[in-house]
Amino acid sequence: MKLTRTLSRGRGRTAVDLLLTAPAIAVMVGIGLFSLVWAIYFSFWPMQGNLWSPGFSLEHYRVLFDSTRTIVIFAETLAKVLTIAVVTTAMAFPVAWYGGQTLDGRAGTLFILVAIAPFWTNYIVRTWAWMLMLGDRGFINEVLTGIGAVAEPISLLYTEFAVIATMVYIYLPYSLFAMYGSVDAIPGSQIEAAYDLGSNRFEVLRYVILPLAMPGIVLSFVFIFGRAIGAYVTPELVGSPRTLWYGNVLVNQFKDSFNWPLGAAYSVVLFGFVLVVLAGLSRWLTLRKVMT
Repeated sequence: MKLTRTLSRGRGRTAVDLLLTAPAIAVMVGIGLFSLVWAIYFSFWPMQGNLWSPGFSLEHYRVLFDSTRTIVIFAETLAKVLTIAVVTTAMAFPVAWYGGQTLDGRAGTLFILVAIAPFWTNYIVRTWAWMLMLGDRGFINEVLTGIGAVAEPISLLYTEFAVIATMVYIYLPYSLFAMYGSVDAIPGSQIEAAYDLGSNRFEVLRYVILPLAMPGIVLSFVFIFGRAIGAYVTPELVGSPRTLWYGNVLVNQFKDSFNWPLGAAYSVVLFGFVLVVLAGLSRWLTLRKVMT
């Protein structure tokens, strides 16, 4: 009787939770689906001169895939995004480990909250901060010239290095947030057992810690990859005008070329590519694996 009453109470609580969250879910899903469906539909509109009109045409997709320049830019963007994802995840892992395993309880949680504090500031503000640091008279050049490492300020701003360094900093809180749950859930008894069986530190890291933390590592990679692959603002502000990212090419179709259907086709292809990557990584991304 008590079990039946408990199950009924649980079902009732679940129904109330769904009822309370239904409006927010409906708005978020509705806006997302509407934007995606409209972009797909709009990408087939044919151009007539400088104007577009409703219809069906594969011309924009043909132009996209026939453009060697666009494909090269996408490949270069992909390589840079992979670099950003790997570097950011590698930098965030020791911090997540310290907060989740070295510190206990509230101290670890407080440490992670402090570490992700930059996440609470505006994206543009963080980018401008790095523009000031990387400038010819910025903090980095002042330090280098002050210690005599260089005689003259070196050009750091408006380079690919500036873009990658800024984006690593911007996405570091996402990586910490993604990995902390998995790292915190690693049982210390398994690590101790590995040491007791004669494993060295490298073997413990390779065969115990990394496999158990892999869901969080993959989630971190997905967070960074999904956001960085379409980046536009940071490359536009701190990058070189001689090198374009895919996001720059996409936005230029709307802003400069005024070819919105072609821009929509660029967006749809990018979205499809991200979906394929997510599908390939989906076996690591269940909530149970990430949090336990």
